[in-house]
Amino acid sequence: MKTLIITESVLTLLMESKRSMAAGVLPICEKTGRILIVKRSGNITFPNSWCNLGGGGDDGESPKQNAMREFREESLFRGAITLKKDNVTTNKNVHYHNFFGFVKNEFTPKVNVKTIDGEVEISDFEWVTFVELYKRLKKNKFQPDFKKYLTTQKKVIHNIIYNLI
Repeated sequence: MKTLIITESVLTLLMESKRSMAAGVLPICEKTGRILIVKRSGNITFPNSWCNLGGGGDDGESPKQNAMREFREESLFRGAITLKKDNVTTNKNVHYHNFFGFVKNEFTPKVNVKTIDGEVEISDFEWVTFVELYKRLKKNKFQPDFKKYLTTQKKVIHNIIYNLI
């Protein structure tokens, strides 16, 4: 049996080249046409920034399963939600699958609750109109990839919202 020696730099290169998957949900209320955004807590990556509900995928999960799991874990919402695939973005070797999540009524996500990993991920939330969301995008701190998503998908989001109401 031969021994293969891999230097730390080669190992790092191999790990960084591995593509991984993540997914997120932008909840939209069918009755009001309002969009749910959540504020990240101060102790995680991109602290105190507004974003959607989402995160990294687990082994063997489809993007839709990943999105649903993350949505349920972070919001603790157990009611009905219909996911509709929007697009996929890639940043630093991570394929991020974006979904719209249609709910009948606005709900109150749980904030300041520890996740399975023991972290508090969400410190606040707000249901906002399309117009309010894009006004906030100019004034408030948003997670950078979420801000880019909202900017590039503005027309798509607009059409979905105004076809609902």
